[in-house]
Amino acid sequence: MSDMADRIRGNRLGDAAYAGAAANNNCDLSGGGTCTPVQMAAHDLFTWNAQVQALLPGGASNVARNGATLPPTYTITVQWDEVGQGTMTAQTIIQVPTF
Repeated sequence: MSDMADRIRGNRLGDAAYAGAAANNNCDLSGGGTCTPVQMAAHDLFTWNAQVQALLPGGASNVARNGATLPPTYTITVQWDEVGQGTMTAQTIIQVPTF
């Protein structure tokens, strides 16, 4: 979750796009292209979701944004299946000023 929190902090202009759809926009260094902050946010979500799914059994992730708070609040959630325990959930909430 701290990885996604750092991505949001590093791309503040992506703002509400972090609560949107994930997309492989080839924004990483090997992609060679340039991306807008919104495209980068979608790519960050794509990359992060793939990592969560690859590393955690039954892994799922979500970012929700509450723009009614100042600064905006992001709730970052990760869920996975834990043997003998069922579905586990971890969540963190961050506030990130848009400048």
